[in-house]
Amino acid sequence: MKEGSQTTKRKVRSDKKRDIKPTISESLNECCHDLSYVLNMPVKDVGEHFIMAAINSRECIESLSMYFKRDYRHDNTIFRGDLEAEVILKRNIIQKKRLHLRFKASDHERISSLAYSMDCSISLATTMLLTSGIRNTEIFNEVVDSELVRLLDSERIKRLRIIQKYINKLNGDSKISIFQIVAYVAHEVVDTTKTMQEKVNDWIDANIKNIE
Repeated sequence: MKEGSQTTKRKVRSDKKRDIKPTISESLNECCHDLSYVLNMPVKDVGEHFIMAAINSRECIESLSMYFKRDYRHDNTIFRGDLEAEVILKRNIIQKKRLHLRFKASDHERISSLAYSMDCSISLATTMLLTSGIRNTEIFNEVVDSELVRLLDSERIKRLRIIQKYINKLNGDSKISIFQIVAYVAHEVVDTTKTMQEKVNDWIDANIKNIE
């Protein structure tokens, strides 16, 4: 270093994202990849959407509170920890599939706080959140619906709901969701020259004619 020169510390960006690499079950991995394909979004984005939705959900936090060994604060509620709380059995959750996720520092800190309350690793807490989020019907529908709005225009969303209502009327007690319809189209339409959006749009336009 030359005389008179000054050393400068590299500034760390306040919005720099931090990695978390949870290990998940084969079935959960397949579910994330199916959602990725149907919603036309990266697997990492699928995981991050459901994890953050879960950590914001009181219902999901309540479902995880059975593992709290230390107090945990969710909004204005304090969930009391219990040193005798149930231990998460890793062998029932962790297998060989790993997701590579990135979170804002503030979100990483929230997941870290939850992990501390459950006395487990951040990776395991992330797995628990992802599992809880995908299993929660309200969160699942909310995430899927918001992404379908991105994938389809408002008029086709309206038509899709008309088709859904018509199919459910024919099926009686066996109801199908919007996601199930889109998933069906995604897997059944084999034209590889079309994007996911084009496949779904074409299917909606073709089938609405049989109803209107």
